[in-house]
Amino acid sequence: MIVQWIRKCWAWKWDFIRKYPIWSMWLAWIEGIVIGLLIYHFFFADVWVVMLSPAEQFAEEVTFH
Repeated sequence: MIVQWIRKCWAWKWDFIRKYPIWSMWLAWIEGIVIGLLIYHFFFADVWVVMLSPAEQFAEEVTFH
């Protein structure tokens, strides 16, 4: 049952791409941006705090904590 559902979804996806190639391109582009922002947010957001000057780090600690 699950395999049939996966096959049906897979077929729908390819039918959609064949029928609407431009919409598919834009949706894929937006999906890539969203995934990139999520990766940045969860894995690289703290890197910028380390790169701040000591005065900026102090301002961050006072302001946000």
